[in-house]
Amino acid sequence: MNNYLFTRNQAKKYDIAGGVCYLYPDSPTERLSAAYVEQSGRYPEEGYRQNEYCTEAMFIIDGVFTASVGGEIHRLESGDVLYVQPKTPYSIEGAGKTFVFIEPKWNSDQNTQV
Repeated sequence: MNNYLFTRNQAKKYDIAGGVCYLYPDSPTERLSAAYVEQSGRYPEEGYRQNEYCTEAMFIIDGVFTASVGGEIHRLESGDVLYVQPKTPYSIEGAGKTFVFIEPKWNSDQNTQV
């Protein structure tokens, strides 16, 4: 197996509020993480989440979402990209599929409920 191609079988599956997340192994440089999300509902269930130091880039593969980011509401649909900067409260609601790049690599301890 190489260290630059990862299949969905290698992703760790997590149930999240409003859906399921597949977190892939970190990039070979260990600076980037990626996740595939299938969602039908709201994340988080109540309130907002906030990353202390990670930036998330959410690419909308399919579906329609409403995101609240730093108090601003955005409608997202297929082909859109949403960047969530560190220390910015966010929530996302809708049904569809997204692919998320996280930089620096994902660390659940830095993602908090606010």
